[in-house]
Amino acid sequence: MQKILPIEGNKQKTKPLSVVHRSGQYDSGYLDSELWEAFRNDSMLAYKAIYMEYADLLFNYGRKIIAEDELIKDSIQDFFVELWNRRKNLDNVKSIRAYLFVGFRRKLLEKKKKMLRFQRIDDTENFEIILSNHITLQNIGIKEDKIAPLVKALNDLPERQKEAVFLRFYNKLSCNEIGEILDINSQSVYNLIHRALKILRHVLSSFGVLLLSFANNIY
Repeated sequence: MQKILPIEGNKQKTKPLSVVHRSGQYDSGYLDSELWEAFRNDSMLAYKAIYMEYADLLFNYGRKIIAEDELIKDSIQDFFVELWNRRKNLDNVKSIRAYLFVGFRRKLLEKKKKMLRFQRIDDTENFEIILSNHITLQNIGIKEDKIAPLVKALNDLPERQKEAVFLRFYNKLSCNEIGEILDINSQSVYNLIHRALKILRHVLSSFGVLLLSFANNIY
């Protein structure tokens, strides 16, 4: 996704801060809370750093919810504009990633329901796991010829389980953070992932090493 800061032309003064470089990238050694606090205190550099770090992740997540790229892009833009406009009233956060996923998911589903106003909408309708590249799986020891069966098995999971697995494995979110996004408690998230792995064990019984590699990166 081409990343254009939603309010790039904003004329407010940019406060200098040590956690963000002039390139818009921030030092990952700093806590999310420090970057967020700088953003809440009017730092355009912090705002840009947050946008540049997470826009693509949100776009990829949006594609799992609805196959409408323009709607997803519009939702990201609107969400970040609202984020800037409400920055003074935002609470402190421990995880910027989790906070953004929660807010963006809500915004996208809101726009999706408006687009399909006269149809019944399921929050996880057609949630499909699609690998844009295979590096993620190859890095945990899964060979190229074993990826297709795993992806098919993942896509055959019930929608809620599939989304929980996607958020845990592909976005490295904790059960607590996933619970916030899906509006369920962390134990329910754990149960979803546990049931998903149980199904995968049955379907992929002949791929023991493959499943072990994947499961080890889920928990």
